[in-house]
Amino acid sequence: MTTPEVEKEIKSPTARCFFELAKGKGLKVLPVSKDAIEYVRDKANEYGDGVALSDADMSLLAKAFETNGVLVSDDFDLQNMCLKMGIKFMPVLRSVRGRRDWVYRCPACKRKIVIKNDEKVCPVCGTPLTTKRE
Repeated sequence: MTTPEVEKEIKSPTARCFFELAKGKGLKVLPVSKDAIEYVRDKANEYGDGVALSDADMSLLAKAFETNGVLVSDDFDLQNMCLKMGIKFMPVLRSVRGRRDWVYRCPACKRKIVIKNDEKVCPVCGTPLTTKRE
């Protein structure tokens, strides 16, 4: 199964053709609950991975979380979030070697920031935040 956000992200005609073939063979496109999306987005922001994940990525993580399913992807950012959230994943060709933790930092005032929403600016000085591997 996959999500409508993934379907919307498909741009290439070749990829669209393969996607339609997969749907014809039984691939289901199912929506994700808002609660699951919000939970995953909060976790991604808490872990410092929010900036690396698209809406489609968030929807896949949320669907895997919601269904207790296995996420199949070679995307290292998705695999890393699976490790952090305890979601099972299976690579197609390549897998991460270990968990990577990221933190948001303000380059101006040097504070380590935990963000609570999608706004990626320092709440103290207003400077755009950067991410660093912890």
